[in-house]
Formats: sequence, structure tokens, C-alpha cells
Amino acid sequence: MERYAKFIDTENIQYAPRVIMEGDTYIANPNQQLLQEHGYKPLVSDTQPATGENEHLEPRYEDTQDAVLRHWDIVQDEETQEGGDDE
Repeated sequence: MERYAKFIDTENIQYAPRVIMEGDTYIANPNQQLLQEHGYKPLVSDTQPATGENEHLEPRYEDTQDAVLRHWDIVQDEETQEGGDDE
């Protein structure tokens, strides 16, 4: 099942709800057309890369005309970064 989302910024998205209010009617499991009418786009994700010791992944989002893209950045854990600053 394809997921839909709205782009907020490079660090945040809003996933499409399972129920949308259309006029005075609640629509459960809205179809692709209705989601797009409410500003949601398909969420397309890169394959998650492998991480090493003391690393984790953080998502980064990009808004395109047809989709919200999710990329993955490998980030060093803070404990590792702080360890080299002893004097």
C-alpha cells in the first residue's frame, strides 16, 4: 500500500489521515484522488543504508511536484562526537 504525506520541512512530514472530512461527511480510507485534492503526495523512500557502530539514520525530506521524497543521512551518535574533545 502506497503511503501519502504532506511536506512540512526537510525534517518533518505529515502522514495522510485514515479519515478525511469532506463537507459534512467523514470518508474512511480516502482514495488517491481525494488525498491529492487535500495536498497529500505519494511518499517515496530511498533504501535505508547500513549503519556502523555509533551511527544512526535520520530522515531528510524533499518536496517535488509529484511526490515527497525521503532520503536517509547517516549521523554519528553524540557520545562518539563528544569523546574527542577532552583536554
